[in-house]
Amino acid sequence: MVERDYATIEAILQESASTHGFAHLALLDARGETVSCIGWEPAVHGIPHESKTPIVGPDGTARLPFAVEIDYAGQKLGTLYFGVSIMPIQAARSDVLSRAAAIGAVSLVLALMMMEWLHTLLMRPLVRLRAASDAVRDGNFDVDLQTSDRDDFGRLAQSFRLMAREIAARIRALESSETAQRQLLDEARVRESELAHARDRAEAAAEAKARFLATMSHEIRTPLNGVLGLSSVLLETRLEPEQRRLLQLVQGSGEQLLGIVNDVLDYSRLDANGLALDAAPLDPQRLTRDAAAAFQPRAAAKDLTLTCWIDSDVPPLVSGDALRLRQILDNLIGNAIKFTLVGAVDVRLRRTAGEALEWAVQDTGIGIPEGRIPELFQDFTQVDSSATRRFGGSGLGLAIARRLARLMGGDITVESTFGRGSTFLLRLPLAAFAQPRAASPAGPEKTAEIVPLLAARGQGLRVLVAEDNVVNRLVVEKLLENLGHAAVFAEDGYAALTAAAAQPFDAILMDIHMPGLDGLSVFARLRATYGPNSATPVFAVTANALPGDRETYIAAGMAGYLPKPIDANALSALLAAIPLAAAQQRPLAT
Repeated sequence: MVERDYATIEAILQESASTHGFAHLALLDARGETVSCIGWEPAVHGIPHESKTPIVGPDGTARLPFAVEIDYAGQKLGTLYFGVSIMPIQAARSDVLSRAAAIGAVSLVLALMMMEWLHTLLMRPLVRLRAASDAVRDGNFDVDLQTSDRDDFGRLAQSFRLMAREIAARIRALESSETAQRQLLDEARVRESELAHARDRAEAAAEAKARFLATMSHEIRTPLNGVLGLSSVLLETRLEPEQRRLLQLVQGSGEQLLGIVNDVLDYSRLDANGLALDAAPLDPQRLTRDAAAAFQPRAAAKDLTLTCWIDSDVPPLVSGDALRLRQILDNLIGNAIKFTLVGAVDVRLRRTAGEALEWAVQDTGIGIPEGRIPELFQDFTQVDSSATRRFGGSGLGLAIARRLARLMGGDITVESTFGRGSTFLLRLPLAAFAQPRAASPAGPEKTAEIVPLLAARGQGLRVLVAEDNVVNRLVVEKLLENLGHAAVFAEDGYAALTAAAAQPFDAILMDIHMPGLDGLSVFARLRATYGPNSATPVFAVTANALPGDRETYIAAGMAGYLPKPIDANALSALLAAIPLAAAQQRPLAT
C-alpha cells in the first residue's frame, strides 16, 4: 500500500480468497477508493460494512462481513473488508448435529439397554420383595425371595425373611395367648357362674338361717315366757320351803336356757356383722359394782367371797355401750363363780395408760391347762368337753365376750395356772366425758325414777292385751294383777280391733305373731281410725329378738318393745312411763 504495488495486493487477495476460503475481499484506500476487490462489487453492492448478521453475497452465499483498518507508522492507509462464508460452519454444524444425533441415538439405545439391565438387576428383587410383602400381608409368612446374600438386596431379603419368621412366631404366640385367654375367660365365666350360684346358695342359706333363728327364737321364748313368768308369779305367793326351793330351781333352769338362747342369737348377730354398738355415756364404776352385786347371791350360795375393787382415777363417765359391757362382765364374773369351788373371786377396775379401762376378774378356781388356753375363745369350745365334765354351758360365752370386746376396740386376755385359778383381763379404749352428767344410764336408776310414777298414779291402768297363747295370757294376767292393773284379753288380731273399738284403754300390749291378723297390721288399723284408742300407746310384746326387730316396731310408731320372756320389772317400767308415751302419741291423732 505504501509503495502502491497494486498487482501484488491483487495477487495476495486472490491467493487468500482461494486458499483460506474468504467469501469476499475488498481493499479500499484512505480516500475510500477501491484498490482491489474479489467476490464483491462495491460499485454495485456498496461497501460491506462489518455486521454481526450474515449477509448474502452476489453469488447467493451467506457470509459474515468484517472490516479491518490498515495503519502504517500511525498513518491510515486503508480498510480491508472481507467476508467469511458460513457454509462450512453450517456444514460443520450439520455434521456436528448429525453426529450428535447419532451419538444420542446410540446413547439412548445404550441407556435403554442399561435401564433394562438395571431393571433386571434392581427391580426384579424389588418386585419379588413386593410379592413377598403381599404374601405376608395375606398371612403367608413362609416366603423365599431366592436372592444372594452377597449384595444389599440379598441382605435386605434375608432381613425380610427373618422379619416374616419373627412376625409368624409372634402371631402364633398371640394366637396361643388368645386361646389361653379365651380359656381363662371361659374358666372365669364358669367360676363367676359358680360363685354367683354359691353366693345365691349362701344368701338363701343365710336367709333360711335367719328364718330358722327367728322361728326358733319365737318358739323357744314363747314357752319360756310361760315357765319363767308363772314361776315368778308363784314365787310371789306363800309356798313351803321345799316348794320354793324346787320352784327356784325351775326358774334358774329357765333362765339358764334363756341365756343359751340369747348367746345363740348374739353369736348369729356377730357372725353376720349385724350387731351395732351404742355410744352413750355410762358410769363404769356403778356398772361394775352393779354387775358384782348381781352375782353376790350366787357366790354366797357356794360360800365364795366376791369383792369389787375400783381405783380412784377411774373416770365417772365414759362413752360406750353399757348393755354390751355389762354382758361381758356378767360372762366373766359368772364363769369365775361357776369354775371356783373354794376361795374367792375378785373384780378390779383400773385406768391404764392411753386412757383405756381394764377390768380384771380373778378367781381361785380350777384353772386352765396351758395347752388349752388357745382354745378358750373358740366358738362352741369348752376346756372340758368330755362326758364326765362337771360344768355345763354352750361354749359360746367367752367367744361372744371377746368378739364384743374387739368390736369395741379392745380385747380379752387370760392368765391361768392349772389348779390354782385364772385372771381374765378386759381392756377397752373408752373415752372419758369432760363434764360428768348427773344421771347414769345404768339400769337400776331408771327403775328408781319410775316407782314414784306408779305411786302417784293412785290407781291401776286398763290394759288391752292381744295374745293368742293361753299360757302367755295367764302370765300377763298375773303380772298385771300383781302390779295393780286390770287387763282385757283378745285372742287374735280381729278380736283386738273389736275390743279396742268398744272402749278406751290406757295401754295396749300387742303380740306380733297372731292368727288372722298380725300385731303390726292391728296397730296400723288402730292408727288409721278415729276410735277411742287411735292414740293409745301400743307396746310390742313378742318373742322376736333378732337384730332389727325392736327398731322395726319403733319405726312403725309403737311406743315401746318388750321381749319375751316378760320381765316383771321391764313391764312395770313400760306401764309407768305411759303418761310420757301418751303425751307423745296424742298429737298424732289430731
